[in-house]
Amino acid sequence: MKSLDRIGTIRQSLLVFFYGLASLLPIIGILPATTALIRGIRLRHTITRPNPADNYRKWGIMLGVGGILITIYAAMVIVAHILATLGNGDAFME
Repeated sequence: MKSLDRIGTIRQSLLVFFYGLASLLPIIGILPATTALIRGIRLRHTITRPNPADNYRKWGIMLGVGGILITIYAAMVIVAHILATLGNGDAFME
């Protein structure tokens, strides 16, 4: 990734924040979550000047991590429900 000017840095930071917000949707938010993490980390290593929108980048990364955790939790709930429905996980759901 090439060095960004000030406006490009702000736009990229806001894009990371947007992806972080989109990652809060369970299951389908896994793609925006990984995008937010990757873009946020790459942006941090790319910028050479102070980033006026650095808080948006940081929040986007944190929201991306939260989105991944929400997706993992939702997958665990779905699997537990399937196991309980099949009768293999009755003790697990009590």
